[in-house]
Amino acid sequence: MSWFPLPLAFGALLFAFSTMISWSYYGLKGWTYLFGEGHMGQTIYKLMFCAFVALGCMVQLGPILDISDALVFLICVPNILGLYVLAPIVRREMISYKARLANGEIKRYSH
Repeated sequence: MSWFPLPLAFGALLFAFSTMISWSYYGLKGWTYLFGEGHMGQTIYKLMFCAFVALGCMVQLGPILDISDALVFLICVPNILGLYVLAPIVRREMISYKARLANGEIKRYSH
């Protein structure tokens, strides 16, 4: 169909725009959690976000994907460290839960 590329491009544009808005909101909430709710801090985040949006439009996709992969790895490091640190506590709580379940202190419900 010769007319289909136009609605498809419009749909892709709306999807990209809505994704950009939602991710900017999620990022702003994380930023304010780390640095506070101050007006100046929020303005700095918004300016940085707009700069990275503009930069993302000008850079080839390969480097963007490489940076994205590196940041995902960076997020995983504290999570993995937390798993190792909290493993004994999780084990202790699991043993306690199973003991309370076996004693009847916690009721077992069937589906």
